Amino acid sequence: MDKYTKAVLAVIALSVLALPAKAEEKVWYCEMTGFAHTTIEGDKTYKNETFKIKVSALEVVFGSGGYFDNTKMPIANWLDDGRWKATDDTSVLMFKGGEFNYGQATTNMGSVAVTARCDDF
Repeated sequence: MDKYTKAVLAVIALSVLALPAKAEEKVWYCEMTGFAHTTIEGDKTYKNETFKIKVSALEVVFGSGGYFDNTKMPIANWLDDGRWKATDDTSVLMFKGGEFNYGQATTNMGSVAVTARCDDF
């Protein structure tokens, strides 16, 4: 093997080793500004909650406790850690610059809407 082939292989090996083992995550601390639930029988607003989310380019993971207790949602559209969209079968979560907007609609439980302000401290 000549020295150029060795050099190319060394660069490739170093590049692979330099890749991060885990996707970067960012933690956001959020405080609800609105929390409402509507059903065919009527609507109800709830006490606003605080919650934590851990966000990576692959998924959103909610902290324990409260309405979102340990929920996970896959990322559907990732621009950066401050602008993304997550969806599942019944829910959509839009996030931009610390503004959190969540909506859920189901056939048997009605609809839920949550808005919150988030900060990464």
